[in-house]
Amino acid sequence: MATAWRLSSDMKLAVVIPVHGDHAPLARLLHQIDKMIGVDEVVISASDAWKGKVPQLKKIHPSIVSGPQGRGAQLNRGRQSTSADLLWFLHADAVPPIDGPDTIRCAAASGVLGGFFRFRFEGIESRAASRLAQLINWRAARAIAYGDQGLWFDADAFDRAGGFDAVPMIEEVTHVRSVKSSGRFVPHNETIGVDPRRWQRTGWIKRTLVNRALAIGHACGVSPHTLARWYARL
Repeated sequence: MATAWRLSSDMKLAVVIPVHGDHAPLARLLHQIDKMIGVDEVVISASDAWKGKVPQLKKIHPSIVSGPQGRGAQLNRGRQSTSADLLWFLHADAVPPIDGPDTIRCAAASGVLGGFFRFRFEGIESRAASRLAQLINWRAARAIAYGDQGLWFDADAFDRAGGFDAVPMIEEVTHVRSVKSSGRFVPHNETIGVDPRRWQRTGWIKRTLVNRALAIGHACGVSPHTLARWYARL
């Protein structure tokens, strides 16, 4: 671990956070990042409609870029605003591991081009939630990890893959596949907390089935714009 840190100590790490709402979760996330060692830059990529405020922090001073709403486009704008060597994309309601930067740097120093963290539901300890998280991690390790698992990339590999698709949802799938085809893209043992409120609001079973239906629809060639319209009606 120490050797990898020395080899990668000159790699700058930027955290990119797309936001549209989520004011309270964003503040919680920023305070968590402020406690981390090894985050060199934080970019908040906001939609034009975002009216939030950045809380007062001790170490980090996030920059804000804005533009039309759309997670893929917002993530790409965030990337374009930083010259960091390593890019860590976090959703505003994420609870990332405190040692995430060290994990990312060590992996990058060994030649890994990107990775993701183990999914867990934040603040929920039920057997059903634990089992669902296990299934999500099983699927991510064998197929595609999605953005709520704290995707990170070597910046050059990210650019070679062309960035995220500028679509309203499932923006990461094509990009992750491209990076995986060119090098190592790995799961990490550390967990990232995911806010369970969407599952609780929709229902655990219904939300899971909807997510699988969206993934299958995308795999069958349905446009992400069409999928977003379907999702909005649910």
